[in-house]
Amino acid sequence: MTTETEAKTLKTEADRDDAYLMQVADTILRQMGGAGKLKAMINARSFIALDGEGGLKFRFSGCRKANTCVITHDSTYDVYTFRLYKLHRDYTSELVYDLYSVYADMLVWTFERETGLDLSL
Repeated sequence: MTTETEAKTLKTEADRDDAYLMQVADTILRQMGGAGKLKAMINARSFIALDGEGGLKFRFSGCRKANTCVITHDSTYDVYTFRLYKLHRDYTSELVYDLYSVYADMLVWTFERETGLDLSL
């Protein structure tokens, strides 16, 4: 049985973890150009902050090859894992592209190269 102090400590740690995960997702979103730019350029939607080490998942339109992007952060080396998926109408998914050790300044370039979509005018 946990005491009241232990319960408060656990809640505080969970709040810090949630804040960290949101910060990681927000950082990735800003590195990709921001939610507004992604919405305007590729009809990005359904932005989700990921658990674990932190990351961002979003859906987008305009590419036949993929329609979902998942970017996770590896805090040990401060690099990202970049994955593209094709979600089908029957709710199955297919991994289309998987790249580890992507630096922050390569995220936009990798997305544009693999999808054929532009994130800037």
